[in-house]
Amino acid sequence: MTALIFALLLGLLILGVPVVVVMGFVGLLSMYLLGFPVSMVGQRIFGMMDSFTLLAIPLFILAGEIMNVAGISRRLITLAKALLPIRRARLGKVVVTTEYLFSGISGSTVADTAAIGAAVIPEMRRDGYTAAKATGVVCGACAAGMLVPPSITMIVYGGVANVSIGALFAAGFIPALFCALAMMVHLDFEDRRGIIKERRPETREPLWPAFKDSGWALGMPLIIIVGILSGVFTATEAGVVAVIYALVIDVFVYRELDFASMKTILVKAVNLTGVVVFLIAMSSLFGWYLTVEQVPQRLTAYMDALNLGQFGVLIAVILFFLLLGMVMDGIAAVIMVVPILLPSLAALGVDPLHAGVLIVGATGVGLFTPPVGAGLFVACGISGTSIGAASRAAAPYLITVSLALVALAFLPGVATFLPELTGLYTPR
Repeated sequence: MTALIFALLLGLLILGVPVVVVMGFVGLLSMYLLGFPVSMVGQRIFGMMDSFTLLAIPLFILAGEIMNVAGISRRLITLAKALLPIRRARLGKVVVTTEYLFSGISGSTVADTAAIGAAVIPEMRRDGYTAAKATGVVCGACAAGMLVPPSITMIVYGGVANVSIGALFAAGFIPALFCALAMMVHLDFEDRRGIIKERRPETREPLWPAFKDSGWALGMPLIIIVGILSGVFTATEAGVVAVIYALVIDVFVYRELDFASMKTILVKAVNLTGVVVFLIAMSSLFGWYLTVEQVPQRLTAYMDALNLGQFGVLIAVILFFLLLGMVMDGIAAVIMVVPILLPSLAALGVDPLHAGVLIVGATGVGLFTPPVGAGLFVACGISGTSIGAASRAAAPYLITVSLALVALAFLPGVATFLPELTGLYTPR
């Protein structure tokens, strides 16, 4: 019966049925075929959703939406220009730096793409980038920034895999920096080869005014991370702090928040939260079926038989999530696949924190791959270029970020160093 269920699941996804509908339908069907009462449906869903950890999702989404209306991306771009010296591919590197800073505020890579793309793509066009090239650089930078906390995908992974959200946040910083530096090296190489022909400014943005203007925005990720690392509050409580901080900054400092904007923000936050939470609820039914049918145990035995070794399996996991990103949303992929993979990875001695960093990073790349990459569509909508042209331009940068993730598979200490140092995590 397992083969039939998976064939049905794959067939419905290929036909374009929404992932949440597929998960719910397959879960209900499997419960019926196994003879379990329908009354268990509500119990399973409630048991999955009754989680203090998952409460962080709507809080960080709301905080990010509030900060997005305050012109944060514009301020951070100015700061990035002031921080970077005048050198090769400066504007491209400004995009990478801005994304790293902005990801620590929004929590959503698609929101990052919209905010940063709208601010930098017109300027990149004026500085000699084609529309497709500018779109590709933005896509690569945002894919590299997926690991910067607070990441909604990280929160979902932590809830599904039962891994500390605070530890995941701490684990993402250095790998995200590693991927961002890989992007910068790539941009520098292209500039030297003449692939990028960027107009070089004669002056540099003054640092202090730029820092003073954006300092309040930078305070949000700083307070969140320092609070979590020091044990002052949990990741969920940090979401409350983030919302309060964002409201105070927007109302009393930047003064760009009014009643009409707040209504729009709340509607967007509720809609996005509803999508994520509904996915998690429906996945609980499918996850229960996998447990009953011992699918993880079978997968473990199969992976042992292949004899790929720990690192070989991790590289296979990265490639698998990159492929999944081409056909479904990254959060849906995490919800659907991680419960199956995690027991197998644990049996092979793979640290779940290290695996989480690689999986979240791979889903970030998947957001910018056709045919369903939401981030790619947003970037193309801003630049006005075609999906095909943008995909070709983004491909080299996405490959660079993917290779950085493969390198991180061989360096688990890069992910676990900071969480262990702060006492947030003990390797399993």
